[in-house]
Amino acid sequence: MNPWWYEEKWEKEDKHLKEWELEKIKWTPKWIDQISLKHFSLNFVIGPRQVGKTTGLKFLILIEKGTNQKEIVYLDVGLISDLTRFREILFSFKKERYIFLDEVTSLKDWHRILRGAIDTGIFKDKVIIASGSATIKLKKHAELFPGRKGKGKIIEVMPLSFPEFLRVINKNKTLTNSKMQEIFKSYKLCGGFPNAINKKEKHL
Repeated sequence: MNPWWYEEKWEKEDKHLKEWELEKIKWTPKWIDQISLKHFSLNFVIGPRQVGKTTGLKFLILIEKGTNQKEIVYLDVGLISDLTRFREILFSFKKERYIFLDEVTSLKDWHRILRGAIDTGIFKDKVIIASGSATIKLKKHAELFPGRKGKGKIIEVMPLSFPEFLRVINKNKTLTNSKMQEIFKSYKLCGGFPNAINKKEKHL
């Protein structure tokens, strides 16, 4: 899961970044700038499926390329079968300073293990980014970390709003009234989701 440990151009083969590169209509997510990278930080990235959370996390890893690559670890929690294994993995992060935990809500009671690990003090000099697609559930779990987030933030990632969609599609060009209506019809079809925007490209 951490090809940057071994390959200098790992992003050329990364599934999410390759898919992004092939899209005709694409943009770099702005929300990644809100994530705190100061120690200690526990960040939560919350949002529905298919809004580009995982791709955004990969962009952040790419941006942090100047950091010692072995200090960045990415874990798809959806591939972890039980809490015991999750605990073992968390406590094995000794040298890693930036810990990306993707799809944490796929493992029941994950928050208990992470909260316990934070309480031991092993993450005091680290940055943790936990993301999940079950928005309401993850919001509730984030509230279970009072005083444990440090400099971290809770970031909601949503589909593009119409003004954001307009900037991506139109590149701030002057619009006629009829063109604006045409773009709005396209927006209603795709709902601002990245994949849907490209599937409905013929309408734009």
